[in-house]
Amino acid sequence: DMLDAAAIMAAGDPEVVVVSLGTNDYACARNAGREAMDQKCGGPLSWEQLEEDARAMRELFGADVCYLATTQFRPQEEVGLPNELVHDMLEEGSIDAIVDWRAYLASVPGGLDAAANALVEDDAAGHVNPQGAAAYARVVADAVDGACR
Repeated sequence: DMLDAAAIMAAGDPEVVVVSLGTNDYACARNAGREAMDQKCGGPLSWEQLEEDARAMRELFGADVCYLATTQFRPQEEVGLPNELVHDMLEEGSIDAIVDWRAYLASVPGGLDAAANALVEDDAAGHVNPQGAAAYARVVADAVDGACR
């Protein structure tokens, strides 16, 4: 639960916020009810709670901040709610832009095939490698420049 940390950051009155629901949140919600995963996640996390937390985090920062959310990538599966949620929040006007990491990966050689894409590890979570971390930083910076400057 990152709401407490977000409240501390919001008190600093930032101009720009980039939030990632993360593959961990997705994995916790997807596997809720499995004892080992619930223990790792600090208790079961429902899809509803994931959405409530995302919206509560947005509210913490107020309307004046330029607020972006990221899409997620997991090899061999569609991430679902986190990606749908950020698109819904953009459409309803509660966020300013999307950092579309998944779309970026789809646009480079290897695409969404983690084994062929030089930016991500060939693992279940699609972790970035050093080249991927640099690319991710550029994608975030470009999205911030486009939405907030």
